[in-house]
Amino acid sequence: MIDGKGYEWTTEVGTEEVGMPTHDGTGTMTGNAGNGYAKITFIEEIPEYTFDYTGDVQTFIAPYKGIYQVELWGAEGGSYNKIDLGKGSYTKGLIELGKNKKLYL
Repeated sequence: MIDGKGYEWTTEVGTEEVGMPTHDGTGTMTGNAGNGYAKITFIEEIPEYTFDYTGDVQTFIAPYKGIYQVELWGAEGGSYNKIDLGKGSYTKGLIELGKNKKLYL
């Protein structure tokens, strides 16, 4: 995981800022500003599926049985009493899904 300040985590925070990938894959950024975002990619070279924030739960139904890479960008925390609550973090991982298995985002 990469936190909203750009530091990579495993079981503890890293010591070097690494940044996170942008949603469109064109570069890196430090913290996600605005709403959250999700991207699901089937490892067998088919198009990726992206989900912009809608304010409601969205459903992904796996079109094929196989391994999918899931990437998630958290929403920015906003502010409270003029205190910045931070930028959204980033994480990715692999998940094996059966055909027609549902993921709720």
